[in-house]
Amino acid sequence: MTETPLTEVPGTTDPDTRVPETPDPATAALNAEAPVTGTPGAEAPGSGPRTYDDFAGPGLDTAKWTHLEYPMQVGPPWRCADPGAVTAVGDGTLAVDIERFRLAHDTVQIMDNPKYLLLSTEEFALPDAGRAVFTVDMRATSRGGDRHDYRDGVAAFNVLDMETGSVFDVAANSEHVWAIHEMLPVPGAPEEPFTRMVEDPFAGVAPGTGAVRRCQVVIDTAGGHVRWVVDGRMIHQANGIAFPSRVRVGLGIFTLHPVGPDGSRSVNGQGVSAAWSGLTVAYGDSVGSGGGAGPGGRTPGPDGPGGPDGPAGRTENGAS
Repeated sequence: MTETPLTEVPGTTDPDTRVPETPDPATAALNAEAPVTGTPGAEAPGSGPRTYDDFAGPGLDTAKWTHLEYPMQVGPPWRCADPGAVTAVGDGTLAVDIERFRLAHDTVQIMDNPKYLLLSTEEFALPDAGRAVFTVDMRATSRGGDRHDYRDGVAAFNVLDMETGSVFDVAANSEHVWAIHEMLPVPGAPEEPFTRMVEDPFAGVAPGTGAVRRCQVVIDTAGGHVRWVVDGRMIHQANGIAFPSRVRVGLGIFTLHPVGPDGSRSVNGQGVSAAWSGLTVAYGDSVGSGGGAGPGGRTPGPDGPGGPDGPAGRTENGAS
């Protein structure tokens, strides 16, 4: 593996990369046509699973990935890449280690949250009436902070559309796993912004520092719902979804402390280490697990108990 330290965010010089004042950043972020995310390709629905990136290394494939950036009214864009992040790519794995968070924004929440966020340059079209399954194996380790407080830092597998603000994530730290359902405050969002963090303590997902978890986001446009599945067990379902026409996948590290009147509260000496592998995309009504056996050799069935069509997990009803 080759380790590559990331560069400082353009236009910042403070050791904590904290920006207490920018030229009307809220207006710049919310009125921008769309965050700068690279040039997408087009993915036509078909059979799967298909590996998006095999993470062969020695470096990150920049034809497949780009850091999320938000345009600013003045100066360079805000880049979601903590200057303390160290990446390693190889042997089928992307690993990111942030020993101590430094990236923070004092006024705009959606800029303060992502400490590191890679988005696929390719977009994946959602079927008009069918199923798309996005799968990755993810490991998350908390470095300091409160391991029972998601606000201090999580690793995430993202399935999202920045044009409509639709976000479907699986997030984890050393001890917990959550489903995240969001509507970001971006132009084109079909409803008011919200963020919902859901943990199902009875889903049967075992905690454990350094555990590799198979994370899946199952988007069923025919059924009108999204399911979040971890190690073959459904941890959440949201119904009545207004689906975007296409999505990207993302790999990231986030904090979720609300920005206060005194600015960001997200940088408190803590960090997160994360690793992702086995990233696939699959289509079809018969697709359930996203392909392959999960950690420990278990293969989640498409219709088994706790699987993408299983009865376990919490349900979020209504348009969301």
